[in-house]
Amino acid sequence: MAIRIVVSGYHNPRFQTITEYIENAIVKIGHQLYTVDDRRHIIPGRFRRRSKVIDQWNLKYLNYRIYACVRRFRAEIFIVTGGNRVLPATIEKVKKLGCTTVLWTTDAPIKFNSILRAAPSYNFIFCQGSEALKILSDNEIDSHFLPMACSLDFHSPVELNRNEAQALSHDVVFVGSYYPNRAKLFEKLTCFDFAIWGPGWQQLEQSSELRRCLKGSHTTPELWKKIYSAARIVVAPHYQNQENIPEVHQASPRVFEAMACGAFLLTDAQKDVLDLFETGKHLVIYKDADELKDKIRHYLRNPEEREKIAKQGQKEVFSKHTYIQRVEYLLSILQKSAYRI
Repeated sequence: MAIRIVVSGYHNPRFQTITEYIENAIVKIGHQLYTVDDRRHIIPGRFRRRSKVIDQWNLKYLNYRIYACVRRFRAEIFIVTGGNRVLPATIEKVKKLGCTTVLWTTDAPIKFNSILRAAPSYNFIFCQGSEALKILSDNEIDSHFLPMACSLDFHSPVELNRNEAQALSHDVVFVGSYYPNRAKLFEKLTCFDFAIWGPGWQQLEQSSELRRCLKGSHTTPELWKKIYSAARIVVAPHYQNQENIPEVHQASPRVFEAMACGAFLLTDAQKDVLDLFETGKHLVIYKDADELKDKIRHYLRNPEEREKIAKQGQKEVFSKHTYIQRVEYLLSILQKSAYRI
């Protein structure tokens, strides 16, 4: 029986993101979906940043729109992805409509205070990373582990034409944002055929050897699927803030997406990655820059071993880590509870 579900999340106007992957899974399973964009502000950011009063009024209006959407659609389940912009009062009003409310945190818990304030209002909470589970548990709030995944409709290997292969084929690639700790790590990889795509890398010092590795800034899924499909090795260091407080354990969406594209993945020893995958079988873990260099050399020299791991990794994410499976698990938790859906 189809369930009426409203999803609140950010819809990037340039390309699909996690929000679309989750929404696509809900529809594929056979439920009725209605969406609301929780970043569609009516007041431009340059004005909101100048005035706390204007910013608060805008946030309240945004929450009014969210509540009106849930009421108009007569939603049985309301899923909030992220959670920073939906107020506790909105969740309480939605519950009075007889709707089951769900929070799915999808970011590193760097700015978590607003989520901690709202969390007790939700019927259910699911977290992308185990570090968020601990923060919530320390505040006596129950939650469930629900990491990111891949989508069979969006993530798969891509056949490249000759020109694309010449432009995108590299021994080692990284697609993602600039952070100082990443730049420090990558400075050790300039001895390889190494290519970087992602925003912020122009912040590198002019003298940095990494500058010759820069190939582009923002990438669409259509482009990074080709990059991953053409690469011999994809490296995926995870985000950590400079002080490493709070610790971030979650597995990046990049892990699942690169493996779904058939890429051989070298990633750091992230806790949730180690819990979800087996190193040497589905992907390979490195602990520091020297070990990363050694493993790049090893797997470039051993293509059969590299390709075997890549195929096993792709099989693993396709069989156990899709957004359809994530949504089905979420719904199964709701169905087992005292909440009728």
